[in-house]
Amino acid sequence: MWSVGVHGRCSAFREQQRLVFAIGGSSDEGGEVMRRQLLLEMTQDNCRAVMLDRLEDRQVLSAVRLALQQACAENALLSRAHFALVASTPTACGLEEMAARVEQALVTLQLQQLDVLLLHAQSLPGSSGIHARKQTVLGAWEHMMAIQQARLVQHIGVSDLSVQDVDFLLTAYPDNPPEAWSVVIQLPTPTSNSAGLDVPLEDVTAFAHAHAIDVLVRLPFNRLDSLEPQELRDDWETLTHDLSERYRERPFKFLVAHENEGSTASYHMDSHALVDTKVLQTPLQIVVRYLLQKGLVVVPQGFYDLQHDDRDLAAEEHALREVFGPLAHPFTAIHPSCSPHKVYSSVLTRDDLAAIDRALPLTTSFPLPTPPRTPVSTTGRSRPGSRQERRMNLPAVVSRPPTAD
Repeated sequence: MWSVGVHGRCSAFREQQRLVFAIGGSSDEGGEVMRRQLLLEMTQDNCRAVMLDRLEDRQVLSAVRLALQQACAENALLSRAHFALVASTPTACGLEEMAARVEQALVTLQLQQLDVLLLHAQSLPGSSGIHARKQTVLGAWEHMMAIQQARLVQHIGVSDLSVQDVDFLLTAYPDNPPEAWSVVIQLPTPTSNSAGLDVPLEDVTAFAHAHAIDVLVRLPFNRLDSLEPQELRDDWETLTHDLSERYRERPFKFLVAHENEGSTASYHMDSHALVDTKVLQTPLQIVVRYLLQKGLVVVPQGFYDLQHDDRDLAAEEHALREVFGPLAHPFTAIHPSCSPHKVYSSVLTRDDLAAIDRALPLTTSFPLPTPPRTPVSTTGRSRPGSRQERRMNLPAVVSRPPTAD
């Protein structure tokens, strides 16, 4: 893998297809749809990695356990080692309670350990100023390392922490750095999140890969239909139409081995060509393949709010099937590159990747740290605009990380 030669570590996701199924903690009809979809994709061997949005939800944990057990039972070649389970730290408990929550989740999952545990930004207590933020992040990482040393998780990482936070960890713990980094992709839409500071996704990827960190990108695929401005949307639609037309006519050649009758020691090969494929026929399939070939771990996510109707659920179920079905085809699921410098093209060419770079500028945004809860004092309250207040409002993120050489 990409990090063995320099850092002596392999990727947390090994050499498998880096497409992760995210399952949330909703107990309504939407949650049931996602649990049913997870079971379908895992039993059909279209899904090898699962992200648990809520580690404390027993219903979700039970659904994952059932899907994992049934997938291994129906395919004798599969075992627990072929799957990766990713989870984020709970946000409704203190740092000292995280280990106990992970143990409880493992009991429900009937597993010995998680593959990846991510320190979520919302799990951190409030802090004011860069120095206080640094101490908060380092203190939380001590808890994460303790969980790893207790063999409850195999790899540890971060979720929604800023570039500056990750740099704190890389400097303070060079022997125990984050091994995975989860971020959300910001698409150019009217409702793009502006609460944090936008950073080009390419810069974050280069920074992370230079330090042997897997990047998990959460892709809000339902927002692909609302790209703005109109000129950008027209260019994107034109590009995806041209790519789909070209790859529909592209043959995929493969060989099939057959044993000769009457002899078990000999065989012959038949050559076949697969045409009119179903891959790369929609904008969603194209952007997912683009991210995979960029060396990213892709986590498709649909609707975040709870106010969705039956049409939303049907659209989300169709989109997940659209991604996990054709993209798992053996002739297009070649392992993607994990290097920010050299792209080993599996389907899309270098020119295709460059065209998508221009047509679809992707960014990520890091939320500002939560301020500490302080009691309101009528005597010691700082004046608006005072030095004390300005110091408390210092942001703990940087606008652009350094890129890898």
